This record gives sequence, C-alpha cells and structure tokens, in this order.
Amino acid sequence: MEPPRPRGGPGYGRDMSRAEKFEEEKRRIVESCFNKKDTDGSIIETYITHIRITEYGSHPTSPPPPESRRESEKPRVIIVSVRKSGRVRMHKSKENANGSFSIGKTWDLNDLTAIESFTASTVEPQQRQWAGDTGFIVNIGKPYYWQAQADKEKKFFIASLIKIYGKYTGGGQPELKGPAASL
Repeated sequence: MEPPRPRGGPGYGRDMSRAEKFEEEKRRIVESCFNKKDTDGSIIETYITHIRITEYGSHPTSPPPPESRRESEKPRVIIVSVRKSGRVRMHKSKENANGSFSIGKTWDLNDLTAIESFTASTVEPQQRQWAGDTGFIVNIGKPYYWQAQADKEKKFFIASLIKIYGKYTGGGQPELKGPAASL
C-alpha cells in the first residue's frame, strides 16, 4: 500500500469512487479532529459520520437565489461524533489547504429540533427550485441551510442523523418537514 499523500491516499491520481472519497475524508477527519486521548489512554471523542456541504454567507437560513451564490459559497463538512461521556455532538468544520480539518462550531445533538427538505410538491415553488434536490435545513438552536453535493448523500446523512438522534434520545425524533418526514 502506498503512503497517504496530502488530499489523497491510496489511488491518488485516479478517479476515486464516492465510497473511497468518503473513507479517505473520514480518515483525515479522525486524524485531524478525533485523536485526543484522556489520561487513561481512551479516545475522548469518536467520529460517527460526516457530509460535505456548501453554506451561503448571504443566506445562512434559507435557499439562496442563484445569482447570489458564487460570492457567498463556503464549503464545509458537518461531522457527527460521540464523546466518551455518551454525549452526541455535531460539528461544522472546514478543510484546510494541507488536507486536515478544523472544527469551527459545535452543537449538542439534543439541541436538534427539526430537519427540513424542499423536494415535496407542497413546498413553495421558488424555495423548491432554489434548494433543488440537495438543499436542506437543520434547526439546531437556529435554522442552518446547507446544500449537499448529491441528493443521495443528503438523504443518507438525514437518515443517519434521525437514527443517531433516536438512539441518543431513547426513541425521540426531531420534527421532520417536507420529504425528510418520509425517511
């Protein structure tokens, strides 16, 4: 096996599958953010899952109009993790130029109150058009609008978040709006 390289790893230089990219990102996230150990040698916080998203500085809480996207796009990675204490958290992070990740904001998962998707026919048409198949809102203290890279990734992340939330809260579920309600 060849040694990992910045922004790459085994197979670097060829097109990696979505699953390979996910696993490579996971490895770098764990290496960057979840390698701190307690005095007893145990890991303090453990990675669960992640999703690459785009957020928009001009419209942090709702789908932005197409003309205002370019100048306010911020690529981010949302990470779900669990602390040694059992507390589940969500982190907003960014990828650094050297391929490592830095956490910028953290929320407790019990602060998650709602998840909204925009693909249902009942959604206001302009919002549905602007959000497309990949936009969603997570309300965790306040609403955050995020755009996934693909519909399949959005659905997987939302389903994972609902499952993790249910396990963490003993069967609870955040309010689900739009197609998120059918996951």
